[in-house]
Amino acid sequence: KTLKNYYYTLNSLSNFIVKPISSITTTDLRMFVASHKTHKNSSINTITNIIKGFFKFLVDEEIILKDPSRKLSLIKVPKRLRHSMTIEELEKIRIACKTPRERALIEFLFSTGCRISEVSNCNISDINFYDNTIRVIGKGNKERIVCFNDKSKLYIKKYLELREDNNPALFVSSKKPYGRIGTRGLELIVSKVASRTNIDKKVFPHLFRHTMATLSLQSGANITTIQHLLGHTTPATTQIYAENSIEDIKHEYKQHFIQ
Repeated sequence: KTLKNYYYTLNSLSNFIVKPISSITTTDLRMFVASHKTHKNSSINTITNIIKGFFKFLVDEEIILKDPSRKLSLIKVPKRLRHSMTIEELEKIRIACKTPRERALIEFLFSTGCRISEVSNCNISDINFYDNTIRVIGKGNKERIVCFNDKSKLYIKKYLELREDNNPALFVSSKKPYGRIGTRGLELIVSKVASRTNIDKKVFPHLFRHTMATLSLQSGANITTIQHLLGHTTPATTQIYAENSIEDIKHEYKQHFIQ
C-alpha cells in the first residue's frame, strides 16, 4: 500500500508538472501541493514527504544538482489522543456477535493485536494450538510470532470445526467457493457487528489492535513485549498506542508527587 501510494503521488506530480525534472522549481511543487487543499492536513503532509523523499533521492543519485523540495514545509497537525475501547465496550461487541466466525474474528483481533492485512493472510497451518501462538508475516515481509488467549482459541476452534471447506485460510467467506476473506471483507464484518451495539464511537479493526496495546500496558505489560507482539520497529511507535486513562494519571500523581 505504501508503494502504491508513492506511485500514485509521483505519477500525479508528473502529470501536473509537464517539464524536465531538472527544471522543476519550488514554486511548481508548492502549486502541486496546493492543488490538494481539500485533503486533510495529515494527507497533505504525506504528499509533501513523498515529494521531499523523491527529490532527495534524485540529488543523492546526482540526477539533479539542487533539491527544489527543500523549502517545502509541513503543516502542523495537532496531536489527538487515540481512545481505545473500554472493557465494557469490548464486551458489548462480543455479545453482538451472531455467528462463530464473527466471534472468532473479534477475539482473534483483540487477543493478537494483528493488523487486518495480517489477519487476512493468516493460514490455519500458521497456528500452534499447543502453545497459543501464531506465525504472522507483517510489514516489510517480516515474520514474527504472536500470542492469543484461551478464549480466542476456544472460538477459533469452534469456528474451524463448523467449516465445510478445505481452504487453508483462517477466515473464509460463508458461501461457496469459500474464498479467503480480504481486508475489506473483514472490515465489513467488524462494522456489521459494531452496528448492533450502542457504542458511541467508530469501531474498526485497528481499534482492537490499539485496545489490546492500551489495556495491556495499563495492566503492567512491558512496552518491549507489546512492541514485539505488534511488530513495531521502535518503542516510540508502540507508545502512540499507549494512552493513560485519567484515573491512572490521578493514581500515579497521588502516589508519587509531593502533596
